[in-house]
Amino acid sequence: MSAEDRKMTKLESACQSIVAMLKHLEPDDRLGIVLFDHRGFVAKPVSLVGQTNMEALRNHILDLKPDGGTDMEEGLVLGESLLEPFTGCNAQEYENRIIFLTDAMPNTADTSESGLLGITRRLANSGIFISFIGMGVDFNSQLINSITRVKGANYYSVHCPDDFRKRLDDEFEYMVTPMIFNLSLTFRSKGYRIKRVIGSPEADMATGRIMQVKTLFPAPGNEKGGKGGIILLELEKISENPVVNLLVNYEDRSANDFEVVDTVSFNDCGNEFYDDASIRKAILLTHYADLLKETATLKHRRIGPADSTVINAANTTDGSGWSYWERSGRPIRVVQPEKGYIAEFLRHFRSEMSVIGDGSLDRECEVLRDLDKLVGKSEI
Repeated sequence: MSAEDRKMTKLESACQSIVAMLKHLEPDDRLGIVLFDHRGFVAKPVSLVGQTNMEALRNHILDLKPDGGTDMEEGLVLGESLLEPFTGCNAQEYENRIIFLTDAMPNTADTSESGLLGITRRLANSGIFISFIGMGVDFNSQLINSITRVKGANYYSVHCPDDFRKRLDDEFEYMVTPMIFNLSLTFRSKGYRIKRVIGSPEADMATGRIMQVKTLFPAPGNEKGGKGGIILLELEKISENPVVNLLVNYEDRSANDFEVVDTVSFNDCGNEFYDDASIRKAILLTHYADLLKETATLKHRRIGPADSTVINAANTTDGSGWSYWERSGRPIRVVQPEKGYIAEFLRHFRSEMSVIGDGSLDRECEVLRDLDKLVGKSEI
């Protein structure tokens, strides 16, 4: 991060990123702008980009100054009023979206229709979707869960000017273009039951639901391909039936429903089988995470029983007015594992790392070496 970026305030960074975002708009796109502090007001009514003096608009945006408090609800309601005339447009061709920027933490306890999330739900029902961007704030898990359960909504938390440029400029198209809605992945089998799901907080083992996503957005790729993730299922065999069915249900932008079924059989698999290196790596990292969870727990205050060691986790700020890392540090209490356990797992980790051929796993090896030295159980 450059020295110039470090001197930049949140508002200055936001304004520069918004100006960069404008270049992604086409002449037949429509744009409106609402500003809000302790009250909200329309800075630019919705109009065609091709009929707007974009150079003058960019200059006005860069001249904005902070003032007053933060009435987010009024800002959203004004945004709704601007987009209301366009809610009947063809969803396959046009996207009605509010890009909502704030440096204050929304009140997640207000679940009323007039509260932030209530307004977000109402807007989604009329085809107006929202992208939330929190400037320098840690969007807590409650807010994240609430937002992602609203159709068409997504969120980003940005902590520096580079984050802003990435979201509003480099990855603008990905942020504002939902692909499908109400995606669910369900497990069905007479031969296996699910013991554990890793990588999907929305899993419900009782119903067989592995994953549920209210809105699926595309992700940017690079020379190695697109970004993605892996969901792991730990299964328990309950009969000799080797068949597993995976059902995918989703809704497209025109509210048409689709279902896709894929079948997997474990008949041809040996005792140890990996379809590719990515799956093998995911399983290895799951065991690694399990070990860390077994040997360390976060505590809000320092405690030091005889069988544990405490490490301080630092809290970092740069002193420039923009807090790039706003999470408070906590001591880590490390519980002594069985003698030689970490060293044994490290040997296994190195062996798997060699088979997978991924040098980036060196970082995890360093953590394991440091943890083993910390608890004083062996020399590695």
